[in-house]
Amino acid sequence: MAVERPLVLYIEDDDDLWRLMQRRLSDEFSLVRAASDVEACVLLREFWVDLRVIVTDLNLGRGALSGLDLIQLVRGTLALERVPAWARKVPTSLRLPIIVTTGSEVHAAAARAAGATRVLMKPFRFAALQTPLRDVVKPPPARPEALAASAGVLGVPAEE
Repeated sequence: MAVERPLVLYIEDDDDLWRLMQRRLSDEFSLVRAASDVEACVLLREFWVDLRVIVTDLNLGRGALSGLDLIQLVRGTLALERVPAWARKVPTSLRLPIIVTTGSEVHAAAARAAGATRVLMKPFRFAALQTPLRDVVKPPPARPEALAASAGVLGVPAEE
């Protein structure tokens, strides 16, 4: 029986970093990429049950939501008036690991306060990303319904 690679959502608008991430991590992880806040919300809804970890940059260009906003959206703590209509059905979870990459200590502190599981300071070696990815990826739940049941939707709290 083949072992499936853990599914990682990588939210990054830089094409060069995405290609590098693919080359370095695709042997061990299944990667899907969102290059914008809108794409991130679409992929979060599409892959939610199978998603094992999110890796996000905090600066996502000119979108309505920053990486920090996306952390809060997933954690269910983003103020409803700040959530665009297209992001309102994104599931929420207090348990889904979120790893943040940033070059700013101030942003790193904000990411931790928002609910990031880990923060990696740029520039970093990919081995520094592989280790926390391996650490946060846990065996999948016995039933996909178990994860779905523990997830909330914005405005409906997730279970602790």
